[in-house]
Amino acid sequence: MSLPLLQKNKYQIIQIGENYNINAVTKQTETLFAEGQHHLIYDCKKLEYIDSAILSNLVSLLKTAKQNSGSIGLIVNQDIKKIIGDSLVHSIFALYNAVEEIK
Repeated sequence: MSLPLLQKNKYQIIQIGENYNINAVTKQTETLFAEGQHHLIYDCKKLEYIDSAILSNLVSLLKTAKQNSGSIGLIVNQDIKKIIGDSLVHSIFALYNAVEEIK
């Protein structure tokens, strides 16, 4: 299952949709890493929820990105931003409200 991609500057933006499929996101991310794309942003605005398994997966992917001098950011809605803020994960990810904010 391939997830839709956008490109903005040096970032590949992976559009997640309403449900986060850990296997699909991990596979697509590994493919992008193998292609030399290490600056990724996950567009999570349509997600209805985010739980500890998703956060753990994102942190693991961030670790791999950083090992390759990369970065991972998240585009989130207000509900997800609150959950991420409550978990302290917000301190390790760049958070955006929209694609237009990405420089």
